[in-house]
Amino acid sequence: MVKSTFANTIRRYMQIGASARRLIFRGSLAIFVLIVGVLVIWTISSPLIEISHVSETYPRRTEELTANIGGRHHRLSWPPVWQLNDGPDEPVRQGWPRAKWPDFIIEIPVDKLKLGRNEVVIKTSDWMGRSQRLVRSFNYDDRRPSLPLKIDWSVTPLEIQDGHWETIKRKNGTYVRPKPGFEAYDRIALATGAFPINRRIETTIVYRGHILDRIRAGAHEFGFGILSLWGGHPGVVNKKPREGWSFALAWYWSKPGGAGNEISYRYNKSKPVWVGSYRDLEVVPDTEYNVVIEVRRYAGDGKPYIQQRLKWWKAGDSEPADWVVTEDREGAPLPGGEYAVGLIAYNCLVEFGSIFIAPL
Repeated sequence: MVKSTFANTIRRYMQIGASARRLIFRGSLAIFVLIVGVLVIWTISSPLIEISHVSETYPRRTEELTANIGGRHHRLSWPPVWQLNDGPDEPVRQGWPRAKWPDFIIEIPVDKLKLGRNEVVIKTSDWMGRSQRLVRSFNYDDRRPSLPLKIDWSVTPLEIQDGHWETIKRKNGTYVRPKPGFEAYDRIALATGAFPINRRIETTIVYRGHILDRIRAGAHEFGFGILSLWGGHPGVVNKKPREGWSFALAWYWSKPGGAGNEISYRYNKSKPVWVGSYRDLEVVPDTEYNVVIEVRRYAGDGKPYIQQRLKWWKAGDSEPADWVVTEDREGAPLPGGEYAVGLIAYNCLVEFGSIFIAPL
């Protein structure tokens, strides 16, 4: 059938006059030249590398909690390489779900960071022979945060782990959120660096809506909340961003339809250990919620464990008396050590208010 259609097309083409064939050829050539010209102009006028986030200062890190730099390269350029403090060239990391091409992530482990000033060089070239070299400097501060601590987004810099985030001002304060249009899988930002586990966290979250109608592949779910313990993405270095996780989380998740706790550890692509507890809740768009979280590590007769408890209620309502309580000894033991506090938005748009963190 295909051969027959192609043969008929050629036969009709040969049957028209020579002048008409020349006209068709010239028209096709003109269209081809126009397309090439547009590609050349687009390539010349667009930067090869754009940095979407790099922090001025990265606070205290642990072995699995990396300092991340995010960006995007031109679609007609080679994937960039990066170099830290005059070290060897390393490829950027790309791959769904954390950084879909042409977005990329640079994950810098703590053993490569120097106290004080660090310098990263990011470079690439394209098919036309153009090249670009960007230099960014940042500081690394190994000190633990001093508690109690208030994270006021009008003065506290936002550190982005994954995705595109922004700061916005409202009548009742300054909030941070994933940029509208960039909602996707696990958009993560940090409020602090790493410090010992025991902590109480209080904040407010405004839920604006989900993007499930825009999802064509993957799970049709959404969630948002606070990474009360964020240990980073454990895993091996390969072409994709690291695929593990280490966290205790207090959030709303659409799958069970409730607010609750989750504790989970996964190294790279191995099967995760996971435990969660939820209480039914229906979230309403453009509604603000109060969140209180307490996390403690107990000795446990020689088998230490982590307990997290959560209260989540609509702003203006009375605070509930009961807690949602979850312990990692139920099936998802987390490594001991230190963890950051983070924000997470999964397939939805939410706004996070000031955060209060106190020792326990």
